[in-house]
Order: sequence, then structure tokens, then C-alpha cells
Amino acid sequence: MPKRESRPQRLNILLQKESPEDRLEYLLSQPDQTKNIEQHALGLLKLNAVVKKLLSPPLQPWCRVANYRQNILVLDIANGSWMMRLRYEQLNLLSALRKQILPSLCSIHIRINPILMLEFHNTKQKLEGMKKKETDESNSRCLSLKTAELLVNLASRSPKKLSDALKRLAGLVKNSTSPPPI
Repeated sequence: MPKRESRPQRLNILLQKESPEDRLEYLLSQPDQTKNIEQHALGLLKLNAVVKKLLSPPLQPWCRVANYRQNILVLDIANGSWMMRLRYEQLNLLSALRKQILPSLCSIHIRINPILMLEFHNTKQKLEGMKKKETDESNSRCLSLKTAELLVNLASRSPKKLSDALKRLAGLVKNSTSPPPI
């Protein structure tokens, strides 16, 4: 049996392979193979959670577990400056992981993945956008039908210029299907 290629391949290339054994569909249709992939992915998620807890708070958003193979933990880090900071914590992280969940861990390999920087900024922008929407929604006020009626009554006893403004304000009632009587 030939050795499996370990370098990353594009998904469309895997889907277009000639031999059925090389196709992604074939690999995923094998129950043992999918089970192994699923177990490995779940293990990486749990390991990522543990690593994030062990890292110092400034490093947490910039680092993630990329893989664990042959007793080597592979970590992705956003850029070189965070990589240097992680290197200072590497020995403490290694010993803590050995004590807690990975006694067979030999070493930690750190590689730079700039996509983490983009993901962090995109997530930050989405959160800021959601907060802005929430504050906009909480600040938006609407008039009740009762208030609109009171404004129309007040408009009938007011000077022309003020009366027109009050009637326009009463017309902004969002909850009613028809405009208030003027």
C-alpha cells in the first residue's frame, strides 16, 4: 500500500482524482476513516480548550492548536511577536500539559499562521457591529397609540407651526396600521 501524502491538498483536486481510492468521497464513506477523523477533531478541540486555559490572557486569542501527531503538539500563532511571547511560556506549557492530559508529549512546534490575525479582527468587528445594533435598538423609541392621540389633542390647541410639528410626530407611530386621526 503506498504511503499517504501528508501535505495539504485542495478540496477540488481530491474530488477530481481518477482512482476511487484517492477520492475524498471514498475516504469519507469508510466508517473507520470518518470515525478516526471525527475523534481526532474532537480531541483537538478539547486540547485547544486546555491550551487556551494554560496560556496567559493576552496570548489566548492569538494562539490555537493546529494538530497533535507523533507526540508533538503543533500550535498556530498569529505573528512573530506573539510567537516570541509564546516561546517564553513554552516550557511551562509543555510541563503543564504533560501533568494534566498528555504525559507522552515530547515537544511543542510553533508555526506562524497570519489567518488567525484576520479571524480575530473579523470577529472583533462583528462583535462591535452587534453591540452597536443593540445600542441603536435600545435607543430607538416608538410612540404608543395613546401618546399619538394626546399629541393630536395638544396640536388642536396649539399655534399652527407647533400644531404641524406635533401632528408629524404623532404620524410616526410604528405600532399602528393606520395613521392617528388628525
